[in-house]
Amino acid sequence: MDVAIAGGHGKIGLQLGRLLAGRGDRVRGLVRNPEQADDLVAGGIEPVLCDLEGEHDVAAAVRGGPGGERSPLRHGQRDGRRRPAGRGR
Repeated sequence: MDVAIAGGHGKIGLQLGRLLAGRGDRVRGLVRNPEQADDLVAGGIEPVLCDLEGEHDVAAAVRGGPGGERSPLRHGQRDGRRRPAGRGR
């Protein structure tokens, strides 16, 4: 099975990703922070850098669409603009 997990570095996302990868599924974890990539890779999860609140197409980020490279972190990188106040991290 081919699976993408939003919140791939969260407590449930990491556990679910490890379980699915352990049974042989292709698992990609969506994360906002590139510093979290190593944790996902250690669990057999392919990290995909994607901000769900950003302007980029989530589907393109998951499949490595326009602008996507063949590296663990792909399309969807934050463009450095500040978030409006009260909008999370």
